[in-house]
Amino acid sequence: LDGPITARVSPAGTPGYRSRISVDGEVAAGAVVEAFGLPLEDLVGGQTRWRGTVLLPTTSAEAAASVEPEPLRVNVTSNLSGLALYLPEPFSKPASEATGLELDLALDAQRLDVQGNVGATRRFVLTLVPGAEGFELDSAALALGGELPVARAAGGLGVYGTVPMLDFDAWSSLVRPAAANRRLRSGLAGSGLGELFAEAALEIGDFKVLGQQLGAARLAVER
Repeated sequence: LDGPITARVSPAGTPGYRSRISVDGEVAAGAVVEAFGLPLEDLVGGQTRWRGTVLLPTTSAEAAASVEPEPLRVNVTSNLSGLALYLPEPFSKPASEATGLELDLALDAQRLDVQGNVGATRRFVLTLVPGAEGFELDSAALALGGELPVARAAGGLGVYGTVPMLDFDAWSSLVRPAAANRRLRSGLAGSGLGELFAEAALEIGDFKVLGQQLGAARLAVER
């Protein structure tokens, strides 16, 4: 990931796991985007320090035949200091601002489950499943304003909660291809997020749409 890391290996100390790998490092935003194929080109910048823990499960040969192997577990934390998010509110962030990030990942043969938060008011859960070219996003839920996200059994992307302001035009321009500003829009526009969207239920303090400032609003959209 184009940055220095320090790793330590120790016994897991957790049933079903054989080893724990603790990692400290520093990473550039562009290296993360490139390594994981994230649709965030030109939308993140800078670099930040991070910590991680990997729990390696006991293999099937080591475990009893009747025991289902535990998933590989990864935890990543960072204060994101030094990293900028060039996104509309409520995800805009200057590099100088510290914002807590935590990710918990669980990987087995059938799926990758991810849950986490960016700050205290932006929480999410994701489920990815194996596809033709690696893992594909199957379902996701984003909860804003401090609520807890609930995984969508029906699949697709759901957005819920409360935000102080929302510029619909700004977000729409990021996920829809357009001739103008093609370089900025190419990442999210080609990510398939627009097709994955299923529903939104938001309480908005200041809502802007089609160039109009509408003030406080309640938004309910279902696809």
